[in-house]
Amino acid sequence: MSPGPQQQPTLNRAFGTTLAKLRTERGWTQEFLSFESNLTRNYISLLERGERSPTLHTISRIAAALGIGEAQFIQLTVDEARRPSGGKGGD
Repeated sequence: MSPGPQQQPTLNRAFGTTLAKLRTERGWTQEFLSFESNLTRNYISLLERGERSPTLHTISRIAAALGIGEAQFIQLTVDEARRPSGGKGGD
């Protein structure tokens, strides 16, 4: 079952929150992550703000750059989306 239209923004925000958390835990800038994942810094920024939906290929590239598995990245995102704050982070 695919996410409904109202779930997608929540998942995008949760993905962005998770991405930003993992990146900052490593002390990385968006620029460094963009270099490591071969994505643009602007795209990393859009993902972190929840303004873009990542493809599976993008998730794989970012997970590899961060040194975690794709499944773990997705599970962290789902866990974030299920938090009471609704994937908004820091609330």
